[in-house]
Amino acid sequence: MTYKIGFCCKWIDPTPPSNKKDAQLIVSKFNQRSTTLTHLRTMNQQEQFEKCWEIVQHNLDTLWRQLTWLSTQPIATRLFRITSGFLPASTLAEFSHFLESEQLDTLLRERLHGVRWFADTHHIRLCMHPGQFTNLCSPDGDIVKRAIEDIEYHAKLALYMGYGDNWHSSGFAINIHANANQDPKLTQIRHVIRTELSNHARNLITLENDEFSCSVDQFVNAGVHEDVALILDLHHHWIQSKGEHIGPQDPRAIAFRSSWRGMRALGHYSLPDSSLLVDLPGYSTGMRSDYQALVKLPGISSTKLRSHSFDCWNTDTNDWALEHLPFMDIEVEAKGKNIASRQLYEQAKLKQIVG
Repeated sequence: MTYKIGFCCKWIDPTPPSNKKDAQLIVSKFNQRSTTLTHLRTMNQQEQFEKCWEIVQHNLDTLWRQLTWLSTQPIATRLFRITSGFLPASTLAEFSHFLESEQLDTLLRERLHGVRWFADTHHIRLCMHPGQFTNLCSPDGDIVKRAIEDIEYHAKLALYMGYGDNWHSSGFAINIHANANQDPKLTQIRHVIRTELSNHARNLITLENDEFSCSVDQFVNAGVHEDVALILDLHHHWIQSKGEHIGPQDPRAIAFRSSWRGMRALGHYSLPDSSLLVDLPGYSTGMRSDYQALVKLPGISSTKLRSHSFDCWNTDTNDWALEHLPFMDIEVEAKGKNIASRQLYEQAKLKQIVG
């Protein structure tokens, strides 16, 4: 089995040309485009349709460029989160003349067909991540309704790609935060997932622990791993637990992995912003981040430690994350995107964890 380390949404050129225009052109071809609602609302319906159509065409072309590029990289680096903003104004009723048009549906079906075949053929694992406002735990029924619509939008795209026919087919995931402050026992979210999502959305949805609204312990104590595949976010847990470096043999980590029902699990990893830490007296890139010591220092707070670093700069903390790699693929959530994930891969290769 090939272990995988990957990145999220945006590609950064690791060796950009010196000419700024050339560099921008390369990056624009490898990254999806969007537009603002404010801009769209200045247009009539025909102009909106044409603008959105152009963006979707570009984003479909970009997805295939991204997949093609991934297919040339080391197999252990072929894990990628597809950008959620694939369609402009994806679930807003005022743009239904575009979003519900037969032309768009035909375009998506035709251009997304074969994604899973290509990904499987080239050993690429894919996932998606709706935004933080996709909240199935809200007491506001309208918010939950919009969250379901957002998840179903992602599930439709995944279905057109070829995913969702069974439980996390080819490891695909549509991941959201639980946002469980108002549903601490996770009763509502489990009910919504069981009864209000389509079969293919239920097959693909995952939940991750975070710093404030749903902890690792909360998930396990509520038994959510019996219903939904869970993503262990190592950095979120480090913040929420005030410094615990959870190990791969911890019963809670095992419960998270068991939720995948035999499919290889997926996890998230990131580091605090290095600019906060590297100049501290006595601190080094080989010293594992000590939460309790750091938050006692002037200018260092839990909020600041949440901020993601550009790269995987701390080799000892990387070693901790790599202890989990034999048991779950790792999606690096860093500002440096593929540069950061490649850095973690090179360390894994040096340690002979991957080939």
